[in-house]
Amino acid sequence: VLAGLFHRERTGEGTDTVLAMYDMMRAFLLVEHGAEAIPEPQLSRAGYPRLLSAERRPLRTSDGGLVAILAYERHHFEGLIRIGGRLEMLEDERFVSRLGRLNNIDELYREYQRIAETHTTQEFVDACAAAGVPVHEVVTLDDVTNSLPMTDHPRLGRYRMTPSLAPGVPVDAEPRRFAPVLGENGREVLLDLGYSDEEIDELENSGVVGRYRS
Repeated sequence: VLAGLFHRERTGEGTDTVLAMYDMMRAFLLVEHGAEAIPEPQLSRAGYPRLLSAERRPLRTSDGGLVAILAYERHHFEGLIRIGGRLEMLEDERFVSRLGRLNNIDELYREYQRIAETHTTQEFVDACAAAGVPVHEVVTLDDVTNSLPMTDHPRLGRYRMTPSLAPGVPVDAEPRRFAPVLGENGREVLLDLGYSDEEIDELENSGVVGRYRS
């Protein structure tokens, strides 16, 4: 949409902007998953080993919780190894370089799991946060739903409101207006279109449009 508006602003002409979902998905995912299959001749099959590893999963902690981490950089690796007290791994030739960690990603992910198992969920989250490792406890759909702010609808009662993602809008801001129910603005719209009250009454009485009852 922004590209189309910018084009119109610069050229004075409208444009038909079509973004195919498949093409968007391909352009986004193959940045990593294209990997060594991008050159011709191909060096390997498509697929990014770090993302496709069978060991890539949330980490189970000692109290049964699940924690998700994003440990991509060298300092993330070092932070996790220090949390686990496995300092000898900092000098292990398999893990000292980015390429080494990628080539031994299954074993590295297994080590992260072993480290997580020695901490409670909160201990591990706190330790990762202190070490600068992106981390969050895995939550359920019920957890996410129950975290939504509550508000009151004048007709439907109390409900959970999905916050606006617009920049600068507080997550607990009250809506200026609620989504209209079926037919609520029908008469108003028809009046704006030039229909008279009598014509609208006739349309409602004949069942062409719904009659709103507050």
